[in-house]
Amino acid sequence: MEQLSNFRDMGGLPTLDGHVVKEGLLFRCGALADATPQDIVTLEELHLTTIIDYRDDIEAEKQPSPTIKNATMIRIPARQNTSDAMKSMSMEQVFSNQAVLDKISPALFADFYAELPFDNEVYRVLIQKVATKQVPLLHHCSAGKDRTGVGAALIYLLLGVDEAEIMEEYLRTNAYIAQHPPHWYTFAMSHLGDHPTLKALAGCDPLFLTSVFEALKTRYGTYEAYFLAEHQLDMAQISDIRHFYTK
Repeated sequence: MEQLSNFRDMGGLPTLDGHVVKEGLLFRCGALADATPQDIVTLEELHLTTIIDYRDDIEAEKQPSPTIKNATMIRIPARQNTSDAMKSMSMEQVFSNQAVLDKISPALFADFYAELPFDNEVYRVLIQKVATKQVPLLHHCSAGKDRTGVGAALIYLLLGVDEAEIMEEYLRTNAYIAQHPPHWYTFAMSHLGDHPTLKALAGCDPLFLTSVFEALKTRYGTYEAYFLAEHQLDMAQISDIRHFYTK
């Protein structure tokens, strides 16, 4: 991609039962507003069926997504269960506001991650689209790392990928940011580059995704039990999904 940030195919990861997630079916990235005309052509060549946008109204109004031919675009804010401070501001505003950052610690941000998978409409839609094979599918937020990172983790867990492999894929965002600093990152750094909390939150930290794994297992015991309770998927359906998305 020329400018579309943090874009990658989710295929290629090994599963616990010795298979590999297929390429060309599941994709993740940052805000589509960053895409150049050539990036849009590249996206359309993927023949996307579904695009899921986790951003809030404020973010979407500030950076509207372009139309992607033949793709159904679904935007449902992922932060509906979070604190008032996190819910009422765009992520860009959170990262550039010292008063807000002073109130947010890495541990608190980990709690934000841990809340996301539960009773959350957009992740139910995401998993339903994956389960019913409405693919190729692209999911994204503003940076393509936090809300998208949780969505990616849920997909990988559904497909039977090991936690360590999911973590490694999640942390790839850090290398991307270091090599291609996106707009939101340079904007935040120009305002509060020396703020210790900003440095922690602007990237991907194992603490954040670990909180998701722990929250799912604490509440439901197993990942399969989570998918049954939150997404109404039984083992037969999960087996069928894994067969479709892995090789």
